[in-house]
Amino acid sequence: MNIAIIGQNFIFRDSLKILLNQVAGFNVIFDSDEAIKLTGFQDFLSIDVVLFDDCMRSESFCNSIHKTKQLHAKAKILLLTDPTDYYYWINQKEFPVDGILLKDLGKKEFEMEIRGLMKTSE
Repeated sequence: MNIAIIGQNFIFRDSLKILLNQVAGFNVIFDSDEAIKLTGFQDFLSIDVVLFDDCMRSESFCNSIHKTKQLHAKAKILLLTDPTDYYYWINQKEFPVDGILLKDLGKKEFEMEIRGLMKTSE
């Protein structure tokens, strides 16, 4: 499963990339601090899951999520958030995300959530 990570914090992205690449069948093939770069990635259509860090909450961030879903409808979009912002995102009915993950989950929980989301699309 090919994964992309979008987030401002390099340490967070790098740590998440290391963690996810340890999971059998997971392959982080793209990460960036700019959401706009995702749709220009040469292997964009090979991405199965995109993890967006909600700390980038801005108009361009929201537009990038909408554009990602428009250009690659099969990609699953997961929003990474802190427990304090979870209910804010749950109430965003117009936002095209397939799931919301708390940033404080462990490796096993991330794996279970991502695999569960992919099973729903089969």
